[in-house]
Amino acid sequence: MVSPLGTLCQLPNELIHRILSLINNKDLVVFGRLNSTCAEAMLPILTERVRSVMGKDGWRVYVDIISDFTSEGEALTGYEQQEACVLGHFDYIDPTSLDLVFAARPYDAESTNEIKIPGTLRQPGHIEVLLYCVEIQQATNRLLSLNQVGGLTITTDTLQTREQPDELNQLRMSSDFVSLYYLRRQNAVQFKSLRITPEWWICQLENPYELLLQDMFVNQSIW
Repeated sequence: MVSPLGTLCQLPNELIHRILSLINNKDLVVFGRLNSTCAEAMLPILTERVRSVMGKDGWRVYVDIISDFTSEGEALTGYEQQEACVLGHFDYIDPTSLDLVFAARPYDAESTNEIKIPGTLRQPGHIEVLLYCVEIQQATNRLLSLNQVGGLTITTDTLQTREQPDELNQLRMSSDFVSLYYLRRQNAVQFKSLRITPEWWICQLENPYELLLQDMFVNQSIW
């Protein structure tokens, strides 16, 4: 006896695409997690929906990174405070994990996605990372609304340096739903990309309070 899933997979690709197009976002992701064949079938639909939300409705992921350093030998008033404003630009969906992958780019021409680290520090510098879901007017790049959905504070001595110069490090935020990837150089840390689970993305659009409750009982950590 052929299962309902087996029957669906035997249909022409055009018909499968049309059927899946009628499924809501949450059920579409559940279907995609059944196996690799289901994931392959739903990827184009989910990709199209993500691009539509980012483009038409203007919903984006925004990260504000603020550093506070005191260099060795300087007075306490000689600290250096910087801010990196990063906006997630949708790139693709990972076919294996179904994670949404975003390039981490400066918010505008006056922003940066890099924090410079002094060569010597009196004590470990603190970096505060704040995660937001924002609505941006596409024509003017104007910020219409902002909702903080996560954040954590790290120190410079916890930032990892890989053996390979171009290998990225992972900073987990909002439990395990969001990961910010960075490149650690000798005197700087550059934020390169974001990975977001589709479940987190859907909840932010439909019911952000659902994930907020989960975050209240989970410690944020750096890996």
